[in-house]
Amino acid sequence: MLAILYMVIGFGMFGTFLMMTRERMYEFGLMMAVGMKKARMQMMIFLEFIYLSFLGVLGGIIVSLPILIYFYYHPIPIGGDSSDMFEKFGIEPVYIFSLDWSIFWTQALTVFVMTFVLALYPLWVILRLNIIKAIRS
Repeated sequence: MLAILYMVIGFGMFGTFLMMTRERMYEFGLMMAVGMKKARMQMMIFLEFIYLSFLGVLGGIIVSLPILIYFYYHPIPIGGDSSDMFEKFGIEPVYIFSLDWSIFWTQALTVFVMTFVLALYPLWVILRLNIIKAIRS
């Protein structure tokens, strides 16, 4: 289930990174025409991607933490036939939420690893960039 979620997140991140790169081809060509080195431009773009990912992770934690705290102290009861089935197996019929920080760190680390991997393509595009074609595009 998490693999599907990470695939959706990955495609969203890759689409964002790709659009950020493609829309700025003229800007990249112009900066290289006035003397900026490709390695410095790659570092600038890579740091932008890291910054965006950091803001996304931080925003996700800030938005989700109050919701998780609420549901940690007020678990969701399971009703109906499902409740009977849970009680039959000796399980309390409620959805229990966790506030374990390792969950947050694991997800944040996974998003940052995805950022490092997905940023390789835009960095490769900048490496192969032809200044004249970029300025004309």
